[in-house]
Amino acid sequence: MCYNKLRLCSKHFEIEMFSSMQMNRLKSTAIPTVFSAGSEAEMIQSKVEVHAEEDIDLNPLPLRDDFIEVEMNSSEFRDRETIFDSSNGMESSFKLLSSIEVDQNVASSSSAFTELKINSSEMKDSCVQTGKTLTHGTPRKLKLRSKIRTLQRKLLSVKSNNTHEITEEDVTTFMEKNYSSIANFVKMQMHLTKVTPKGARYTTEFKRLALMIYFLGPKVYKFLRKTLQLPFKSTLLRITCKWEINPGFNDFIFSAIQIRVNTLGTLARDCVLCLDEMSLTTFLFYNISQDSIIGYHHSVSGKSYDVANNVLVVMARGINSNWKQPIAYFFLNSICSADDLIKIIFSATTKLQNIGLNVLSVVSDQGTNFTKLSKQLNVTPEKAYFFINDKKVFYLFDVPHLLQSTRNNFFAHHFDFSEGRTNKTFLERFYEKDKQQKYRLAPKLTDIHIHPNSFQKMKVKYASQVFSATVAAGLNCYISLGQLPNEAMATATFVKLVDTLFDILNSWKFGASKFSNRPFMGSSYQIEFLKQMLNLFQELKVVTKTARDVTNNMKFITRWQITIFAVLNLWVDLKSRGYKHL
Repeated sequence: MCYNKLRLCSKHFEIEMFSSMQMNRLKSTAIPTVFSAGSEAEMIQSKVEVHAEEDIDLNPLPLRDDFIEVEMNSSEFRDRETIFDSSNGMESSFKLLSSIEVDQNVASSSSAFTELKINSSEMKDSCVQTGKTLTHGTPRKLKLRSKIRTLQRKLLSVKSNNTHEITEEDVTTFMEKNYSSIANFVKMQMHLTKVTPKGARYTTEFKRLALMIYFLGPKVYKFLRKTLQLPFKSTLLRITCKWEINPGFNDFIFSAIQIRVNTLGTLARDCVLCLDEMSLTTFLFYNISQDSIIGYHHSVSGKSYDVANNVLVVMARGINSNWKQPIAYFFLNSICSADDLIKIIFSATTKLQNIGLNVLSVVSDQGTNFTKLSKQLNVTPEKAYFFINDKKVFYLFDVPHLLQSTRNNFFAHHFDFSEGRTNKTFLERFYEKDKQQKYRLAPKLTDIHIHPNSFQKMKVKYASQVFSATVAAGLNCYISLGQLPNEAMATATFVKLVDTLFDILNSWKFGASKFSNRPFMGSSYQIEFLKQMLNLFQELKVVTKTARDVTNNMKFITRWQITIFAVLNLWVDLKSRGYKHL
């Protein structure tokens, strides 16, 4: 066994043991044989005793294949390992194997080794000067061990420094130093994780951030709430309820809309301007925070102390994208005048254009003020558009309201067209017979549909269920069975035509079961049918039950023509811009 820090110098080797004339390299079979009887032996003995005191095992090691066998002509020695040291500071080891017999009294004997027999075939690598088991103390390995010890000390130092736990203050300091823009948000998140949702309290800045995220995308906000600590939607609604929104146009609303508009694509910015009036119950309310009374007339032309009983709402709605946003409201003592409507439409359109939206059409109901408005704008069936800031804007009447007007006049009068004359009596007879059947042809028809009162006439669904394909098919079936006269075929045909027209102009769902109820894509069938209906309304005659022609008094006919013409021409413009459907 070799002992660390014991060396042999070149004086202990005979000249023939060296492989170079300079005597600086040993042969692979070199064995130290030169020893003095004095100080060296005593030094070796003292070194051995020191190691023995350190409880180092001095028992002989078992013989291994890579050891060198040595035989010497000397007396019988016990197996042991001897370590030699030199003062040159270079660390090397040498093992004398159990097969080497050494005199127990080597410390006092002056005799030397007389004969060496080396079995070089048992070395693993004959070209290496020293066996592998004898090279663990080379300078290179010592340097590497020193480097390992240095790295181990550094690792221990790092581990001891990391025993300090990271606190919220550490995170806050780091965020403020490196990510100052989101430091407050991260700090708020760490605070909110410690409280219950109902006990959460938010800063004004945090609420504004949450409102902006929700405004830019409600679906994104809902997704982020699964991970981040954000306010509930109801909390945001309570915040917006405190905003001061006065009648008329509020500039901060358009500033807020502009933030959302900046994220929209080119086609998503196309929109329609919708106007509608509603009746109100007269009431005055004193707003303490604003120190004002709410409920007086407040139109675009000015204020008055007349109590309001109507309200006009202006809303923008996307054409290519499904979004809508109210932009203004006005309290009115009566219906809004056509002059005020023109001011409102032009002001709203200009403000929307300034924030990046493209107003392509205006949609309104059939009030007398809107009829007068269309006339002042020179809107006709042949020219269903006008210009605002040199941009074409189409005018359309609300299709559900047109359907209601058609149903009301269909019940009150007779319609004469190429197929014959319509008569409500045929519809009533069909309903009376059909409702007695166990399995009805038109199960949705009720007394409300046939005899609606004033409030029921305002519901679009009753009108759409009268002008339906099932009613037309039921009338046709009863005519074929002889339950109704052949004259009822004109009524069935008109019901079917109006049903298809309403489906085309009011389509909203892809893949609808009814072909006519699919989105308007400018197909040959859709275009030809709309042109057919234009011709029908041009030829349509409305006759009272007393045989008096009242066609000129029927405003719904002209409004149908304006709307159909506007849709056809609007589609031409949209298709040129890359639209696939309307």
